[in-house]
Amino acid sequence: MSQVLAETYLFLKGLWRYRETLFWVVVFPALLVAVFILIFGSPQQSVSLNVAAVDLDGGPLASALLEALNSTGVAKVRLAQAGDVAGLVANGTYDVVLVVPAGFTANLTQARRAVAYLYYYADPNWGGVARGVVYGVVEEFSASVAKYAVNFTPAPFRPYVEFVAQPIALREAPVEPKLGPGGLALFHVVSVIGVQTLFIGLFTGVNIVIERRRDRTLALLLSSPMRSYHIFLGDTLAAAVAVGISAAAVLAVGYALGADYGAISPGQAGAAALLLAAGLLSTIGIGLLLAPLARTPEAAAAMANGVAFPLMFLGGLAVPQWMIPEWLRIVPMALPLSWCINGVRAMFLYGYGPLEALSQAAPGVAAGLALYAVGALVYRRLLHRAQESP
Repeated sequence: MSQVLAETYLFLKGLWRYRETLFWVVVFPALLVAVFILIFGSPQQSVSLNVAAVDLDGGPLASALLEALNSTGVAKVRLAQAGDVAGLVANGTYDVVLVVPAGFTANLTQARRAVAYLYYYADPNWGGVARGVVYGVVEEFSASVAKYAVNFTPAPFRPYVEFVAQPIALREAPVEPKLGPGGLALFHVVSVIGVQTLFIGLFTGVNIVIERRRDRTLALLLSSPMRSYHIFLGDTLAAAVAVGISAAAVLAVGYALGADYGAISPGQAGAAALLLAAGLLSTIGIGLLLAPLARTPEAAAAMANGVAFPLMFLGGLAVPQWMIPEWLRIVPMALPLSWCINGVRAMFLYGYGPLEALSQAAPGVAAGLALYAVGALVYRRLLHRAQESP
């Protein structure tokens, strides 16, 4: 028993020394439960819907209905013009569109049933939440109108008012998203490629010097005619090849499970490659900014994992941005890779042209290149430090 206790004591004593073990035993589960609670633990805080309202009535009850919807704290209501309202949902501009037709207020004030039209995503994962929120608000508003009408109607006429059990009839119109032939399977393919780009880039940046220093090849490389930036560019190219191999595997499995790439044009494929390259450079830059904090390869791996796992969920890669709490959406907005992946999704899922997608992702691409340039400066400093140390 003493030997068993001694082994346990040595494990606990060495836990802080072996940072990678510390990460998997303590940090990783703590990060995972925090992310799950932030995203899935409080639906009222984690859902924020973009709602378009087409008010063709202009009456006070129509305005009151839209105000009730806007006051939920979940739906952000914006007025829209009449037209292709289904297209506003199908192309991803809005999560849901509520149309209040002309005569809405007049029908309710004259004890006649009024009609409103609800357009939402047919997919249960995206449209189910939006439909549920709006439907609940309309039902509650309808019940309030019925109660008001009954209370303020003379007794002889109440049976006629009570006949309208539901003053507002909501006509639902599920809209099929304008996704590519691969549909949601293609969405997940792009997401996994984005996650792989994140991990490969971060690990490359963090380990770009420290791993070679441990295997004693750094001194050999620095004493050769090879210039330091050749090593840097070589490691970057190796990371790009790793992303390419990983992407090929993901694309193959995705195809086997139903993702269809037939509608993707060569121009879109080329633009996607450019966006992924920019995203990879950005994550290498982030890894290089973290590299000075790591002293051993184990600590570097733990640090890379500690950054990559939260970003995988909160960076708009594995989890759609609309599921992230609103106050945390600054994370995908600040992550260049997220901009690049959204550009790829815009082409593959919504049919954006290459130039349109590149323009949409331009802020992320510019920030990614800047991060890579800053990382190159950090890399030079790491090399000097490695040369000065025994």
